[in-house]
Amino acid sequence: MSSINNLKLYYIFPGFNGLGGPIRMLLEDAQVPYEWIYLDHVQTWPKTKETWIESGYPFDCAPMIQLENGKQYSGAQPILRFLSKSLGKYIPTNDIDLEQFVETVSDYAADWFKFYGVASRGRNEKGVLDKYLQEQLPMFLRRFERIYGAKQGPYAAGEEVTYCDFIVFILASRSPTANYLKDYPNLSKFVDAMSKRPSLKKALESQDYAITGIPL
Repeated sequence: MSSINNLKLYYIFPGFNGLGGPIRMLLEDAQVPYEWIYLDHVQTWPKTKETWIESGYPFDCAPMIQLENGKQYSGAQPILRFLSKSLGKYIPTNDIDLEQFVETVSDYAADWFKFYGVASRGRNEKGVLDKYLQEQLPMFLRRFERIYGAKQGPYAAGEEVTYCDFIVFILASRSPTANYLKDYPNLSKFVDAMSKRPSLKKALESQDYAITGIPL
């Protein structure tokens, strides 16, 4: 396990929105200090991306983290796994089957994020949000209700929180998903457990969390 100091997190959506949100939530839970650098996707992001490429960094996507030693890491799920391994928690050890289960939950949650993102960006276009709410969201709610009922405990892997939970929590705890949780007891139990984690209290009371989600 290694310590993480002076970490910078770059992302193109404000608050805990998008795939930067789960990374922020993991850092908050682990109580790792970090600098949050919001890159406006119109004003700031294009130039920042060019700067990264010119410096020799091959990945032109966010989220991206930069460590004190200058090393950079990209990709939401790879970053979550990297941080978990560096911190020595949030990832199963000595249980390859459980590790694979957590990886699958993470992958499925990333699929959910794709549909969520389309609905969020297109919410003012005719039919886009309605399709998400009426067809796609119920499908994901049923899927993750099964997933969160597979183990004994409120989290995906059971009694211990893992990195995939931070992805699902961002999706499940805010609008519009939160409005439907009463019909999904396993997901409700999970969101309640995450919401009561003392290490997340400050984040969950922040304005950044308040603006997260799709307003209805």
